[in-house]
Amino acid sequence: MRSRRRLVQAGAFITFNLGINTSLKTGIPCWGLFCYACPFASTACPFGSLQHFIALGLAPTYLIGWLLVQGGLLGRGVCGWLCPFGALQDLFGGRKVRIHSKLRYLKYVNLAIAIIATYVLLDTAFCWFCPSGSFFGAVPYLITTGGEIFTLGIMIHLTILALAVGLFIMVSRFWCRYLCPLGAIYSFFNRYSLFNIKLDEEKCKRCLVCLESCPMGIRKLEGINGSDCIKCGECVNSCKLGALKYEIF
Repeated sequence: MRSRRRLVQAGAFITFNLGINTSLKTGIPCWGLFCYACPFASTACPFGSLQHFIALGLAPTYLIGWLLVQGGLLGRGVCGWLCPFGALQDLFGGRKVRIHSKLRYLKYVNLAIAIIATYVLLDTAFCWFCPSGSFFGAVPYLITTGGEIFTLGIMIHLTILALAVGLFIMVSRFWCRYLCPLGAIYSFFNRYSLFNIKLDEEKCKRCLVCLESCPMGIRKLEGINGSDCIKCGECVNSCKLGALKYEIF
């Protein structure tokens, strides 16, 4: 299952970077957090696009519909299978530690602050500090320009990226767990999306081996498919009793 997920993540990343020339820059929102400032981006960041509409004072009906479709189909499975920034965190690994569960509410606070700041400042405020934008936007920009334009904004982005990488190493999927505003949006759909992980109560012996492998630090079996579950399948892989499996309903 893990190898399949890696292939899907790689395929998504390639698809989001097909914008070699302007004819391939579709502007269609991608499935996950990916910066459209990337020189090769063929898609737009859904959260960046949402801010764009809010800043212009326009009703983001198209984006809301897009997010409803994605959330209804996969929930936070988008985070575990398709999001390029989630895939980046997987590459860093990180320790599967469990931090105080109350901190997971920070992503909802971050979502609210980002939307309010965008409305007040009339700009895509979250993009100024987005670590995904730092990696997929600022770094390729520096490479393609030969580092000729090294602005204060670029320096801020690189500093944020360095801090983020440190956190990814210390705590697995740190951004997804505690800070991602797009993950906060998808979490509202997680229990009701078509793509899910099902627990067979009869086969389960409550050994909790599945939770030990969880990169999101979920502490209870009831948390599988909960708001923090990214449906990555690590719990499915680790269960030797076959008590966990994917299902579409």
